[in-house]
Amino acid sequence: MDSQHDSRGLPPKFYSDPALFALQRRRVLARTWHYLLPSSTLGEQPGSVSPQVLLPGALGEPVVLLRGAGGGESCLSNVCSHRAAEVVREPGIVTQLRCPYHGRCFGLDGRLRSAPGFDDPSGDLEPVQLARLGPFLFAALEAAHPFPSLDPRLALLPWDDLRLDASQSSSWSVRAHWALYVENYLEGLHIPFVHPGLAGTIDWKRYRYEEFDGGSLQVGIAAPGEPAFAGDERVAGWYLWLFPTTMLNIYPWGVSLNRVLPVSPAHTRIEFEAWQWRPTLSGAGAGSGLDEVEREDEAVVESVARGLRSLRARRSEYSPEHERGLQHFHAQLRDLLQ
Repeated sequence: MDSQHDSRGLPPKFYSDPALFALQRRRVLARTWHYLLPSSTLGEQPGSVSPQVLLPGALGEPVVLLRGAGGGESCLSNVCSHRAAEVVREPGIVTQLRCPYHGRCFGLDGRLRSAPGFDDPSGDLEPVQLARLGPFLFAALEAAHPFPSLDPRLALLPWDDLRLDASQSSSWSVRAHWALYVENYLEGLHIPFVHPGLAGTIDWKRYRYEEFDGGSLQVGIAAPGEPAFAGDERVAGWYLWLFPTTMLNIYPWGVSLNRVLPVSPAHTRIEFEAWQWRPTLSGAGAGSGLDEVEREDEAVVESVARGLRSLRARRSEYSPEHERGLQHFHAQLRDLLQ
């Protein structure tokens, strides 16, 4: 990408050009960390396997999660090295991985053991990088950067106490490019204009941004009388973004996880998971009314998507104070796309 105007936003065609979307898939999405699934999805018994899809839509990469003899998780490509059939199609407990198409067998470490019809076969199952944060597993095909370390302030939270609340989980379809959804998440400048309900629960003037390698953290300070974390400052919500597609909204009641799934230049799917550690607080504060906040966000993101198709659309300028996270996102994109 042209870096001549890095002090301004991305060109409008970035959000609509199919060729650029394909480039984002190869150079960004295929080289970064994405939320895969809760660790509890995999059985506890050694030899347990669970076939999954990494980033359905843009990547749609078949992988298989495995439980090792020592109890740890590992991940492999689920694409047979012979004719690319999926090796594991159902969860279960196994001693080896056997492709149902032509009987090619692999060890639980991915190494090829046997291949009917071949005298001197080759082709192990490729390893997939795996990382864990509390109950959440993340995977990368070939990460350009290590999985980011958790901020010490967040590391002290009771991650192991989180329990999935399926009744509060949902999915949404957004008629916009995936980066527009991320950009909206990364700035609080729009809060008092787009989210009147949310604006009443936080002190918007004290909202702040912290960038780090592989993501950013937004800190929302609670308005007087609103629920907050214990500490030197009354934090209503930590908004943790892991580049490029995962958002962890951390509230006194628990965590709302947003999974951004790019589908096409004009279509993005958002999956929400609600995880609770203090359910009695779920109806109050910055973490309440999440469905309403999501509808408000989607409406404005789709409005921007329509506006970017205008002949008058141009690169945006960054608000020096309120759009630092947005500028940080674009810098990471440019780094991978150059």
